[in-house]
Amino acid sequence: MIVLEKVRTVNEIKELSQLATTIFNEVYATHVSLSHISHYLKSYQSLEAITLQLKNNYSYYFIKKESRCIGYIGLIFLGDRMEISKLYLKKGERGKGAGDFIIEWIEDFAEDHDLKEIELFVLRQNEVAIKFYQRHGFVLSELISHHFETGDYEENYKMLKKLNVRTAREF
Repeated sequence: MIVLEKVRTVNEIKELSQLATTIFNEVYATHVSLSHISHYLKSYQSLEAITLQLKNNYSYYFIKKESRCIGYIGLIFLGDRMEISKLYLKKGERGKGAGDFIIEWIEDFAEDHDLKEIELFVLRQNEVAIKFYQRHGFVLSELISHHFETGDYEENYKMLKKLNVRTAREF
């Protein structure tokens, strides 16, 4: 059984940062330079960065299966829409249904909070992830180029999914 546990404490943030280091190296080593991965982890997935994010409309959740941490998600709340900032599973857990469960959980969560849309960004070269999201009803919206202060460059697809807006009769 898969459960999500919200990240709240300093120790949980440290655990999340360590998990991000493991997973990012598994996922991105074939797509971007190791120096870019290192910079990204320091800038966005360090103890300090995650702590700041949690104060600014972010929520992080561990994905656990039989009490083992198998991945994590990061969500950003943007008014009437939500961004899936992170959805990562450890290498041995991919393709076993956990991702499907997580997308359904995120959609239910968003609909319960009357959000109209979910968006996410995926590395252009990550064809497996793009197909996964398309299978769940996300559509490619635009290609966005991002130049980092390190000189690294990446292109990400913005993907969107419109949600059903509930009416009073549906409650």
